[in-house]
Amino acid sequence: MARGVRPRDHGRQAKLTLSANERGPPVNHPPSPLISQIVETVADVQRVGAKLLELVARMQTPAVADALERQRQAQAYESTAGVLRRRALAAADRGEERDDLQKSAQWYSERAIVKRAGGIMPAHLRTPLERLELVGRFREQLADLLPLAAELEAADAPAFVASFLDDAEPPPVFLAAFPPSVTPKPGEPAELGAVFTTFVDDARSLVADLGGFVDADGALRFVPFGISAEISTETAAATNNVDGAPAAAE
Repeated sequence: MARGVRPRDHGRQAKLTLSANERGPPVNHPPSPLISQIVETVADVQRVGAKLLELVARMQTPAVADALERQRQAQAYESTAGVLRRRALAAADRGEERDDLQKSAQWYSERAIVKRAGGIMPAHLRTPLERLELVGRFREQLADLLPLAAELEAADAPAFVASFLDDAEPPPVFLAAFPPSVTPKPGEPAELGAVFTTFVDDARSLVADLGGFVDADGALRFVPFGISAEISTETAAATNNVDGAPAAAE
């Protein structure tokens, strides 16, 4: 007799084996139509999901990526504004601190609105770095006009004005977009030509003053720019911001 095994255990094992053999092989019942439909639907959803992910990946152009980043930043601003408003409620008995928190919350809320819309940040909402970036955008767009301006002659501007098909005065919005010195003056083509030439020359000089230069290969390039901690602190004091942000979120 084997050590540790009682006779009745062998009998039980034989009985269990016989019971299993009596049942025969398992029978695979075909799935019901409902289960088959569910399985097919899940597979379809998975295929559609994979296709959507593929389409989203294809859409990740710089413009789409920029729009997504703006939305992310807007959400962050709104979250920070909420934190600051809750702090303001908690500081109800501290008037000056409460007012500062409410002002900071409003600053973030307004920035969130502009970010979502994709517009240019107004001057009172810009951070120190954004002020520099706006000048950088201006110099690049102004430089883009220089090759076109080089193809024009002084007489082209008054000739263009003379070709207007409508005798009516330019709309007020058009006039407001230009300083009085460059507003087209019907009947004075010579003056307009001189103003046009001066404007092109000034634009070329301004691009150079803002860091534009032509390299050895004849390509227009720009001196890079950035912001230091000292500039950030000084500018922040002038704009009532700290590093461009009134308060940090928790």
